[in-house]
Amino acid sequence: VEKSTWNLKEDMAKKNKFLGCYRRVLIFLLVVVTIILVPSGYIYQRSGGGSGLRYWMAGHTINVVEGHFLNNHPDSLSVDQIRNQFDLIREASSQREIDLKQLYQILDSYQRRFQNTRPSIDQANQFMRDLGLTVFSDESIR
Repeated sequence: VEKSTWNLKEDMAKKNKFLGCYRRVLIFLLVVVTIILVPSGYIYQRSGGGSGLRYWMAGHTINVVEGHFLNNHPDSLSVDQIRNQFDLIREASSQREIDLKQLYQILDSYQRRFQNTRPSIDQANQFMRDLGLTVFSDESIR
């Protein structure tokens, strides 16, 4: 009888040890998931949800392309012209008065074509014109 009682106590001790370990792992996972989800949810909400996140990402893409374009622009375009154009695009994006699909196509095309080469004067001027066309004009809103 004493051996079976002793075995029962050992089994209970092993079970409690396992449950304690299991409980600690679950608490750890819950804390990690909370640490990840709470800031992510806050950022998602502050950016305006799904559509706001797309505009936020567009803003960062605009900044990257602007930096590349400023480093590789033809001499015929002044730095002020380029900055003014990108400021207009950035402002339109923040006001959500821009065609995001067209903007992404233009920025993607620029990045693919001029990743390792410098655009010609005509290509740079065309790129600047295309960027300007992504902004909704007053006529297209009405």
